Amino acid sequence: MRKFMIAGCLSLASMANAGGAVDFSISLESVRIEHEAARVGTGALISLGGAYNQNQGWLLNAGFHAVDSKAAANPLIAGLGGKAYWFDAKDGGSGGALAPGFFVRYQPNFARGFGVEAIVHYAPPILTFSQYDHFGDFHLRANYRVLPQARAFIGANYTAGLEAEQDPVSINDGVYLGFRVNY
Repeated sequence: MRKFMIAGCLSLASMANAGGAVDFSISLESVRIEHEAARVGTGALISLGGAYNQNQGWLLNAGFHAVDSKAAANPLIAGLGGKAYWFDAKDGGSGGALAPGFFVRYQPNFARGFGVEAIVHYAPPILTFSQYDHFGDFHLRANYRVLPQARAFIGANYTAGLEAEQDPVSINDGVYLGFRVNY
């Protein structure tokens, strides 16, 4: 299953794109990287990423979101779609999820480079696989534009699976620093 997902993600990432971004974050215990590419002439935003936490586990994800292809210069950018996840939690075993979700980035001109961002993906029981009944990946960030095409950020995330009548099994959570470079 993992080989199939990696091959599919690589083929999605290789499609012609009009631009994209690399998103990298790190904490004392974890690292996360994600690549996004906008499909030429469409509002399709395709992503491929992963995270590793030395105490909690790892995950891979591939996503598709619809965005306004003409909104790149707007202070508010949002996308609606979803991500496919494959993960292995050290305290709970491996699993997968198809998680619908959205992202919102707001960087108003009057804020002199400061902005906020939220990323939310949630999979109910019908869209989770293995022993997990729910899966969620949530991020909240404050960012600052250091260059026209780059932002530095501080953020918090919570990524976990939930088994029936059990405590959540965290895959990656905490506070992190990072940057996002658009091209």
